[in-house]
Formats: sequence, C-alpha cells, structure tokens
Amino acid sequence: MKNYNAIIVDDEKKNIEILEHFLLKFCPLINIVASITSIDEAVKVIDSEKPDILYLDINLKKGTSFEILEKINFTNAIVIFITAYKDFAIKAIKKNAIDYILKPLSIEDVILATNKAINKIEEKEELLSVIQSNTTKNYITIHSIECIEIIQKKDILYCESDGRYTILTLIGRKVTASKNLGIFEESLKEGFIRVHNSFIINLNHVKVVHKKNGFFCEMINGKKVPVSKRKQFLITEL
Repeated sequence: MKNYNAIIVDDEKKNIEILEHFLLKFCPLINIVASITSIDEAVKVIDSEKPDILYLDINLKKGTSFEILEKINFTNAIVIFITAYKDFAIKAIKKNAIDYILKPLSIEDVILATNKAINKIEEKEELLSVIQSNTTKNYITIHSIECIEIIQKKDILYCESDGRYTILTLIGRKVTASKNLGIFEESLKEGFIRVHNSFIINLNHVKVVHKKNGFFCEMINGKKVPVSKRKQFLITEL
C-alpha cells in the first residue's frame, strides 16, 4: 500500500514525541519525514519535501502556524491543526484544514484525523488522474447540482482561490467551482502561470506587468493580480 509523507510542526518536543508515537504505532501508512519546532525552518522544509500531510500546532513560541501557511510556496498538503484552544477551530476551517485535534492528544482523534486526510488525498488523486487525461483539450468542465458547464480555456482571464473553492473570471462573467486552485493548476498548463498562492493567470489576457510600487500583472479587465517574490522570475523570463 502507498505511504504518505508527513511533517510535524510543534515548538514542544514532548508533544512531537507523543504524536510521533501515535502515528508510528497506529497509523502505519504515515511516513514522518521531519519534525520541526520553528516557523522559518518549517517553511523551508515544507517547500523542499512537499509532504502529503501537515500536522501543525497552532500556537508556536514566535507566532502561529497560520504564518507558515501564508509563507509556503507548496500548498497542496492536507492540513491537520493541533491546538489546546477551541477558539481556533473556525479559523482553522477557513484555512482549508481537513480537521483539527484538541490537546491533550488522544489516540482516537489522531487516527480519525489521519484517516480523513488519507481519504482526501485519494479523492484528489482520482480527480487529478481524470483532469490530467484532459489537459490537451481546449476546455474544462465545471460541475454543479443542475448542470455541467463547458468553459473554453481561452476565455479564462484568471483563477482566484477562495478557500476550498475557485473563482474563475472569464470574459464578461465569473464562475465559482467547487475545486481548489491546485486542481486547476494541473488542468491549465499551456499559456497559464500560477503567479501567487491565490492566483493563476492566462498570459494571453495580461495587459501590462508592473514592477514599480509592487510587482503585479494588470489584466485586460483592470484587475491587478499580485505576483509573489518566488514567482517573479517566471514573468521576467517571458
């Protein structure tokens, strides 16, 4: 069976040891590739290792793990938050977490959250296999309860992340899809670039690239799409 790589972030080594013990003993499909105690190191290792699952303690000594999610370039990992405070639950959900575990850790909660993450990964892989088989087509499909809408790729100006959803801005209208931005990154290849954690743009609809007072692409509809520092080279090398 397939193993799933995981990274643990917690500023207390005792908590890391407890979670490692639970995962090693009761979640045999999980391969712990790193256990980290600081925000900066976590960002580097996550971008380098590209794990399947992140176990993130919310409260860290020099900030919160929400900062990690804002800084990382690799955003396809399934997130499980760990916290001693119920008040963080709503924010955790908004950050697209699959689950959150309250301290003190229980074996049942760790197993349940981990299984949910694995099931989510398997669902995404099945969906990606379908999408990848259609990457050469000139259209994408958006499914809703009432219909399946066929959208020409050439009509897409940009795609914007909205949590678990993606807002597609087309010529003259917008469409909301119940898929995250990472899924569209796989299906939109030629002529499209993910310039930011929250945006994929169609280069055919870029009006001008601004490099002074902030690096951003101005689209033909006037929308100013930010370009992250890590993606600016993609634009300057065009």
